[in-house]
Amino acid sequence: MSADILQQRRSRLTLTRIKNPLVGIPRAELLQDVDNYAQSNSLTDILPMLRKGALVAQNPLGIEDIPDLNESDREALRNEITHRWRHPKTLYFTIILNSIAAAIQGWDQTGICHGNKQLLPLLTFGCRVERRQSFVPSDIWYS
Repeated sequence: MSADILQQRRSRLTLTRIKNPLVGIPRAELLQDVDNYAQSNSLTDILPMLRKGALVAQNPLGIEDIPDLNESDREALRNEITHRWRHPKTLYFTIILNSIAAAIQGWDQTGICHGNKQLLPLLTFGCRVERRQSFVPSDIWYS
């Protein structure tokens, strides 16, 4: 993919969203904020990665101009744009599995709510059902 197409995609993805709150913060102040954050949250072991991440977040379109990034960092960032669906198969499997589980849970909850309200008391306790005049079609009273 050419550099022009990459630049257009980056511009479209980045500029159509909310304004970046890190723009305009001087580099020294930004890195000092990252250092303070890492120390206060016991993240000093990954401080170099946090600093790189802050610099990229400040200027996502200028990854080629950030001197702290090496070529493998730049390549990884380019791959995020050019191959956005390149993820482990287990991630897709997990997403699909959780979606199916959520649908089944919804069906179960719907069945429990409506089944208990109308059928279960009739079968279990032999209740007499009385339908009231209301705006809710499932408004059933048991006596």
